[in-house]
Amino acid sequence: MLLRDEQVPLLLKRKHVVSGYRPLNQPKSFYLKSAFSSHNEVFNVWTHFIPAIILFFAYLVPEFLSPLPRVPVLILQIGIFLLLIASSMAHLMHSRSELDHVFWFLIDFSGIALFGITNWLTKI
Repeated sequence: MLLRDEQVPLLLKRKHVVSGYRPLNQPKSFYLKSAFSSHNEVFNVWTHFIPAIILFFAYLVPEFLSPLPRVPVLILQIGIFLLLIASSMAHLMHSRSELDHVFWFLIDFSGIALFGITNWLTKI
């Protein structure tokens, strides 16, 4: 059962989103399984997760397996991969509670920071 905006805490509400919120305080497995059901975050989860998987198998694995892996390319690709995975997980898990919301978006912002660091490292 999905919730309306008046049924969730203010911190979890999104402007212009009036319904489709997942119930709070469910087991973590509930939110993981919700990746395969309809709710207000499902599009965000998959638009971050699918590119991460493509990046991993189409770019990271071949680069690791090449006879001369390019370290700057690997560093940058790992940064992008971490950014996408962190964001996907944040969108998937943040609506469990207000504390989870803050925790998972700190993870998301950490992914962004790691990408920035790896981008900077490739320029040294």
